Amino acid sequence: MAKWFFRIFVIIIASFGFSYVPIEFNTDFLSGFYTVIGIMFPLALTLITSFSFFEVTNNVLVKRQREQLKDIRNIFIVLFSIATLFFLFKSVSFNFSWKWIRFNMTSFYAMYFLFCIGYFIRNFALLAILKEELDDAIRVYKIRVNNLEN
Repeated sequence: MAKWFFRIFVIIIASFGFSYVPIEFNTDFLSGFYTVIGIMFPLALTLITSFSFFEVTNNVLVKRQREQLKDIRNIFIVLFSIATLFFLFKSVSFNFSWKWIRFNMTSFYAMYFLFCIGYFIRNFALLAILKEELDDAIRVYKIRVNNLEN
């Protein structure tokens, strides 16, 4: 949970920082980000559901991996749901300026969308590694069993 508070804090700080930059994140830019997230989300769910534990005999491993996949799936769903809400409210522009402090809501949306894209990419890579490790472990186990039978 502390990791998520830290991540939210970083997104907010980055939003403050980008409020000073003369780059304007217009609604077309945000729509492009959301489109990328919208493409990545079903791919992530497909990758998660492609895991098969049919040939794994270690019940403790299966339970642990299924819990991890369930947690990753739930996080993907929550991140995409929040991104969808932000996308629906993207036309709501809130600008705050007091002395030297500035905040632009559009920058916040953009930073959140960038975070989601980065998070999805990172987890795609980790899921691919996990799938390869699982496949390798099954393959090694089958080779060992076949050698014992012969």
